[in-house]
Amino acid sequence: MTRGAAVAVALLVLLASRGVATSDEANNPAVVAVYASNEAWQTIQSGSGFLVDSRGLVLTNAHLTSAGVPSFGHLLVIVGAEYYMAKVVCQSTAPADRFGRDVAEVQLAPVDLSILPGQPFHSPTLPGDGQPVVAVTPHTAALPGTFPTLALGGQTRVGDTVSVVGYGDIMGGPVRAQHTFSAQVTQVFSAPDGTKIAAMTSAGGRPQAEDSGAPVLGRNGSVVGLWTWFDKVNARRSYAQTGDVLRPACR
Repeated sequence: MTRGAAVAVALLVLLASRGVATSDEANNPAVVAVYASNEAWQTIQSGSGFLVDSRGLVLTNAHLTSAGVPSFGHLLVIVGAEYYMAKVVCQSTAPADRFGRDVAEVQLAPVDLSILPGQPFHSPTLPGDGQPVVAVTPHTAALPGTFPTLALGGQTRVGDTVSVVGYGDIMGGPVRAQHTFSAQVTQVFSAPDGTKIAAMTSAGGRPQAEDSGAPVLGRNGSVVGLWTWFDKVNARRSYAQTGDVLRPACR
């Protein structure tokens, strides 16, 4: 099989996921899946992100884009039914193992099949529950310049009801469909570096590790935070950087 043919079937995306909410927010075209791999194209980190510019600028977490991890070599981003190569525009340096600024800007680019190996992802297999799948193909043409985007909104406040839209458990197999969980903000505090952090408790659905980099949406659908950490003790408690961290994303 040629490289191009192999890449064309590189990944499968689940159209539905058991227990996933079915609201419009769970199918947000501006929310993307992010894969970071080493020089051998082996996936090391995976998570979520969202488009903020129609020309292909994505916001996500820095711990997904190679900050402080020199073994990372490549980024691939899935938008809808296509995937793109991507380059880091800027990123913070806060470590991922404690609260602090953890944000990156990533610019999409067409896939260069001459440098991409035949199978950059795990071999696609039909999930055991038989859910339908759809092929994700590489985008090799020029960028369209018409990507859907999310608008940056206001601040996150205690008592706010928010929703998080991400890709959930996407490591180690077919990418799951987007899922959403709703939550209530219970606390806003400052990290050691001054970054504002919102603690939230989910009311419907549960946060997943690969939701890292997902947008936190307010009632009007604008982005009021960047979901970053889950609580290792309480499965329904998680943490996001508040909206002010995104203006500008990198300092």
